[in-house]
Amino acid sequence: PPSWGMSVSQFSTFLDACQLTEHWQRTLKEKGFVTMHDLVGPVKAWTRNTGCGIALRMNPESPLAAELMLSHAWAEDMEQCREAVVRHCGRKAWPES
Repeated sequence: PPSWGMSVSQFSTFLDACQLTEHWQRTLKEKGFVTMHDLVGPVKAWTRNTGCGIALRMNPESPLAAELMLSHAWAEDMEQCREAVVRHCGRKAWPES
């Protein structure tokens, strides 16, 4: 849906929250990095029975329209993904929030 967007800073905040979980720390210790595949469990737990994803959970009163569609590889290191998104937005002078 077009109003299921999140800002770059919200994406970063989401990853910060993921990093605080035991799941992230355990996965990082085992593999040396965390992928989106690894985050399926925590994401499902945070969104279960809500009828929406992370973006709407972060913006329940004022859903954000997507201005840019970003895709990533599910097996990608999520820290590298964050760095790439932030770097790209900086080069384009797009706001992070």
